[in-house]
Amino acid sequence: MNWAGSTGRQWLFRHGTALRTVLVSVIAIGCVAAAAFQIFASSERADARMAAVIQVKQDLDVLQALHVDANTDFLKGLGTSRWASYAWPIARVGEATRCYDDLAKLLAGTPDALATVARMREASAQWAQQLDELTAGAVSVHGTAVNSSTLLAANETFSVIAVAVARLRAQEDARARADASYAAQRLAIERTALAITAVLASGLLAYGFTANYRISLARSRAKIVADEAEKRFREYFEKHPVAMLIFEVQSLTILAANGAAQRQYAYGADGLSGMRITALFPAAQRVSFEEKIERFHRGAEGSEASDTCLHMRRDLSVITVQMSYHFLQYGGHDACFITAIDVTEREQAKQEIQQAKQMLETVINSVPNRICWKDRDLRYVGCNRPFAADAGFTEVEQVAGLGDFDMPWKESSAQLINLDAQVMRTREPLVSQEESLRMQDGSLHWLCITKVPLSDAQGNVTGVLTCYEDTTSQKRAELALRLRSRALDASVNAVLITRVTATGGAVIEYANPAFGRITGYAPEDVLGRDGAFLLARDRSRPGFDQLGHELAAQREVSTLLHSTRADGSLFWNQLYIAPVRDESGAITHHISVLNDVTELVESRDRLHMQARSDALTSLPNRAVLREWIERAVRHAQPGEVTFAILFMDIDHFKDVNDTLGHRAGDGLLQHVARELRTCVGPDDLVVRYGGDEFVLAVAKPETDDRLKGVLSLIHACLKEPVSLENVLVHVQMSLGIACFPDDGHDVETLLRHADLAMYRAKASGPNAIQRFDLSFAQAAQVRTTLSRRMRIALESGGFKLVYQPQVDIQLNRITGVEALIRWHDAELGHVNPASFIPVAEENGLIGPIGQWVLEQACVQARAWQQVMPGLRMSVNVSPLQFVRGDFLQVVQRALAGAGLPPRLLELEITESVLVAPGATEVLKDLRELGVGIAIDDFGAGYSSLSYLRTFHADRLKIDMSFVRGISLNREDEAIITAILAMGRSLGLSVVAEGVETATQLSFLVDLGCDFVQGYYFAKPMPARHAMTYMAGFKTPLNDSAKPAAEVGEEPVVGFDVNRSGARRS
Repeated sequence: MNWAGSTGRQWLFRHGTALRTVLVSVIAIGCVAAAAFQIFASSERADARMAAVIQVKQDLDVLQALHVDANTDFLKGLGTSRWASYAWPIARVGEATRCYDDLAKLLAGTPDALATVARMREASAQWAQQLDELTAGAVSVHGTAVNSSTLLAANETFSVIAVAVARLRAQEDARARADASYAAQRLAIERTALAITAVLASGLLAYGFTANYRISLARSRAKIVADEAEKRFREYFEKHPVAMLIFEVQSLTILAANGAAQRQYAYGADGLSGMRITALFPAAQRVSFEEKIERFHRGAEGSEASDTCLHMRRDLSVITVQMSYHFLQYGGHDACFITAIDVTEREQAKQEIQQAKQMLETVINSVPNRICWKDRDLRYVGCNRPFAADAGFTEVEQVAGLGDFDMPWKESSAQLINLDAQVMRTREPLVSQEESLRMQDGSLHWLCITKVPLSDAQGNVTGVLTCYEDTTSQKRAELALRLRSRALDASVNAVLITRVTATGGAVIEYANPAFGRITGYAPEDVLGRDGAFLLARDRSRPGFDQLGHELAAQREVSTLLHSTRADGSLFWNQLYIAPVRDESGAITHHISVLNDVTELVESRDRLHMQARSDALTSLPNRAVLREWIERAVRHAQPGEVTFAILFMDIDHFKDVNDTLGHRAGDGLLQHVARELRTCVGPDDLVVRYGGDEFVLAVAKPETDDRLKGVLSLIHACLKEPVSLENVLVHVQMSLGIACFPDDGHDVETLLRHADLAMYRAKASGPNAIQRFDLSFAQAAQVRTTLSRRMRIALESGGFKLVYQPQVDIQLNRITGVEALIRWHDAELGHVNPASFIPVAEENGLIGPIGQWVLEQACVQARAWQQVMPGLRMSVNVSPLQFVRGDFLQVVQRALAGAGLPPRLLELEITESVLVAPGATEVLKDLRELGVGIAIDDFGAGYSSLSYLRTFHADRLKIDMSFVRGISLNREDEAIITAILAMGRSLGLSVVAEGVETATQLSFLVDLGCDFVQGYYFAKPMPARHAMTYMAGFKTPLNDSAKPAAEVGEEPVVGFDVNRSGARRS
């Protein structure tokens, strides 16, 4: 392989000139051919650019024509019945899209033109949308009229498109002219270049043949020079003081070694020649050296390469040498010339310096003080690890090249720079100077800084060395001590520090100024005295024993003492004593804090009295009552009535407040309190329970009829009128009684039962007395259960509506239905409206329930209009619902939500609504809205005929109690006759409710009644059954039985949500 390489190189050396001559000829011919090809290619590119310009202009012309046609078609389409413009049919949109896509491809290399095309595309889409809006707007008015602002915007958009087309066309014209000019210039240049290339090619051919001759001549001269150079090289090689070796690359055999190499490796003359170069390396490094030589020889970087490695002398001692590699031809071989400088001493010195440096870094990094050094420009050169941590770095190398402006203390960088400059200028060190630095986060740090100037060997200042200690914690501790000392002096509490002596004494070492103010002893007079003298007069008072016990147990103690001042006066002392321990845990001192809480204790006592009595009447309050009852229950004897609870409430007390004022009301309460005190004995209790409620606790009520006696005294004391604000007021009270143990065994039960009895008495009339009965509690439990289940039903959809038709017996058809509520509960089963409606009126649920009924009824009425147009829906309204301030809005929302015309809704109200405050205004508003009004149960209520005169309802509904009396009671028949006559006189239609027999119906028909409803026709039924019934309705005027039109549901009790009674409709 080596021989083949050498032969090839020799052949190239002999024939190189001929080969170069041929190569120059080929290059000359190639240049001429390339120039010709370039001329043809340039012409083709110019033609392609001109074709693209022509295509762009054609697309712009098409776009301009499309927009003009679109504008013309838009004007033609105005005023027609189309909602969209004629301007942009699908074909025109497709053609415009094709043009825009073409332009985007053709102009892809020119960003400005491409952006203009994109804006044109957006403007075209916007213009088309504006034309559609103008067309739609023109259709929506009489005649052909357009929105001027929209038309102006459309014209501006069209103008934008036209301007963009013109701009692009101008750009393409300019581009075409430039391309034509450029092509002409380039053609002239290329033809000139072709001529020049031909001349140069001829010159190259001549040069090639001439050079071949000259090179042959120079080869002879070179051989002579090479021989002389080799002679000089050998002389240089042999006499050079640096060890030099030449080895063959393939076999690694040493071909030559100078005298310096023989001396360095301790080999004699020619001792190294013929050895493998790897013999100079330790065994572990030989393979890596061979790989290195192969890599250097293969790559261009091998020549002039150098490295440091270990060599072995003949005696196997190891030296460090710095080697350089130069690849050359030597004696017909591929060889490598190396120099091997012995750097053993230098490397050893370098290692020692490195070890010293590492040791110094270890020492510096181990010092807790922060150390850093800067150059003359005050840039950081190095630091130790504590400093790097302060600067926010994990490695010390990260600070190199940074300045103080790059550090967390950059706010104080100017201050540090001035100090560094001072040290470098004066060359005097700065020792232990305290400085405060503001950090980046706003915190203030205190440092104890030492700075020393750094100099080179010539004494020139090269930088500054800084060493500092962060004393912030120490400063804060000193400040905390000063603040605590000042706080002790300024404290309003007395503070004593006492030292524990060997005999167990407590010598006072410190007393603050507050100690003198509280105890009367001057602080300077008590220093050095045993603190026991301060408690000498307190030993027999409560709290002292606890104090001694806790101190003996070596624990903190806090106790309240009634202590004595220096002048003998007493004060309440909240004393706190805490032990202070040393490192071994032994108590060395006590800290005592004395707090004068005299005012606090006295205030607490006053508050305690106030918390147990009523401020207005000075009677005990309910807390005292509870304690009295609990104590009486604990001491009760089995089998006897131990005490009675009388729960009293002043009747119509609100009227007194409203008419005479709250001062009169307070006077009445005070009067009642004074009178009730005179009615009980020393073992009894009179309590103001709250508001206008009083409670009497009577002990042993059965002894000598004490309870009757107390009740008689109460009646006698309160029967006389009392003068309030010059007005005589008669006091009336409702009173409920509950006795222990018959009516309850605990406080809550007795008070609750007495309260229930009082409310039952109030319902019976003024000055009533009622003893508790178990049925009261049961009724209350029922109301509570109904209230709870009603809320659940309202939230979960537990209520349902049924509908009862109303028949126009004059026209023999159904003209309306009445909506009635039903409730079947999962726990209670079917609940009668007579039971749950009064409870709903008490707990406030009547509002949301009535609103739900109204909304559902309106939705159902709207649904029925499709099959029974004009069908009227009647909905009952509770008086409490009616007088709410937002009732009119509730009705409006229900109608609007269902889409029901107001004339198809009728609200049924009772006569009691007519006399309610504000009812007349709401009724008039409903009439103006178009909602019908029916007066339900007419004749059974207030019969407010004066209101009928001022407010005209639409219909009267005869109460079913009168209808049931037909053929049975002549008075009922007379009332019905009168109501019908009055309705005709007032222009009101009349509805008879509860018609159940043919006799009743015949009577009503004979009297000319307008409408009837009742079981004779149909019972209340679900919506789907009601629809079936109404669709097949036939008037059963001659039937004696119920009509067959009733559908399969058990008879149910109907209910009007505006009253608390049930009815069959």
